[in-house]
Amino acid sequence: MNWGPYNVHDPSIMYDGGYFYSYSTDVAYRQQLLRTGAQIRKSRNLIDWEFIGWAFNGTPSQAANYINQNGGTPFESVWAPYIMKSGNEYRLYYSSSSTTPKLSAIGLAVSSKPDGPWVEKRPGSYL
Repeated sequence: MNWGPYNVHDPSIMYDGGYFYSYSTDVAYRQQLLRTGAQIRKSRNLIDWEFIGWAFNGTPSQAANYINQNGGTPFESVWAPYIMKSGNEYRLYYSSSSTTPKLSAIGLAVSSKPDGPWVEKRPGSYL
């Protein structure tokens, strides 16, 4: 499948180094989730987008572990990513939810580049 600008949900966009970067919610096609991990795209003009890949290979382990430890079963999804740059570090915040009502996780991953690789940070270790 050619991802291009298609199937972008809940995007967060950042401009850096001559490119706009878009980070978006996982996508489902015909009620089937195609892959978990927050999609990344880049563009020079906000019209022509190049699909870069996924920020994560599946549901981030920290979010899944938190949900499991609190009695839930995590959905295979990453929702509503938010990107920001702080100094020379890129911070990607994301949400993950579960089958248990009101049991969700908000996580943080960091990178030295806007397209990754991303390293999860432990909750509370980044204050």
